[in-house]
Formats: sequence, structure tokens, C-alpha cells
Amino acid sequence: MGRVYMHLTYDQRLAIKQMLERGNSKKEIAESIGVHTSTIYREIDRGTVNGHYDPTAAEEAYQEKLAEKGPTAVLEENPELAN
Repeated sequence: MGRVYMHLTYDQRLAIKQMLERGNSKKEIAESIGVHTSTIYREIDRGTVNGHYDPTAAEEAYQEKLAEKGPTAVLEENPELAN
């Protein structure tokens, strides 16, 4: 059986921010949330704005990437077919 991939929730992103503000290490944050330490590092990179982690910015970046996933719609590729 392969790996199971899960996306961070907004609540988990809020928890990351709170733990960072309290001075917890990345490893402690990862263990608390139940993800790999590298996930925390990537998440912090993704959500850092002006030198501070912003869970809202991270969530927006995640939603933008999510919207880009999947195949291009047939009608979008071929407008003549839509007519």
C-alpha cells in the first residue's frame, strides 16, 4: 500500500502560528500536528509574509494551487466546440 497524503487544514495552520509565537521548535510543532518536520518547514516557507508566518496567506496560496490542479476543461481548450 502506498503513502497517504493529507493537506494541512486552516486550524493546523493556526496551530503552527501559535506554536511559533510560543517559541516551539519545528520538530515539536510537527509532532504535535502529526506531520513530518519537513512539512512544517515547507509550510512556513509558503506562508511567510514580511518575515512572519501568516496562516491566512498560506491558506490562500494552498487554495490557489488547488484551483490549478486537474485537467483543462474541454470547452476551455476548444471554444469552437462550445459554440
